[in-house]
Amino acid sequence: MLMVTPPLHRTPQRIISLVPSLTEVLFAFGLAQHIVAITDYGVEPRPQVRTKVRIGGMKNPDAEARLQLTPDLVVANVEENRREDIEILQSQGISVFICFPQTVAEATATLRALAQATGAETQARPIMARIDSAYEHTIAITQGRRKVRVFCPIWKHPWMIINQHTFIHDML
Repeated sequence: MLMVTPPLHRTPQRIISLVPSLTEVLFAFGLAQHIVAITDYGVEPRPQVRTKVRIGGMKNPDAEARLQLTPDLVVANVEENRREDIEILQSQGISVFICFPQTVAEATATLRALAQATGAETQARPIMARIDSAYEHTIAITQGRRKVRVFCPIWKHPWMIINQHTFIHDML
């Protein structure tokens, strides 16, 4: 799943990221000057995120603060963010980039789509080339090898593990 709703009609100038991993990507794409806010969990790149407004967690962002910052685009993830928070933004006419990559290939497609949505395709090109190269290399060296079963806990209280339909599973 990957979409921007409502659709963007121009390159966004004011971006809020509700996904820490994509916050880091936005900085890598050279968009620091356009990022107006991030979640409390955005920690990288450390020097740049220190200067950004914090608007709470992924599951409990400050709705009023988000609207006052007048973003052109909010970056969200189906798994990390609550549907009701996204719907509030969309009802205000704010475009939301919504993703839910469940495989490495879908994650790469998400990064490309984010670069396109933010007008950062040129800056993203060398980054994507390195990612593509690493992915192709990994596929080549693991081709034909016997798969290893892995138990991977990701949370406790309550204990949670990965299943077959997750990015982590595909990565492993």
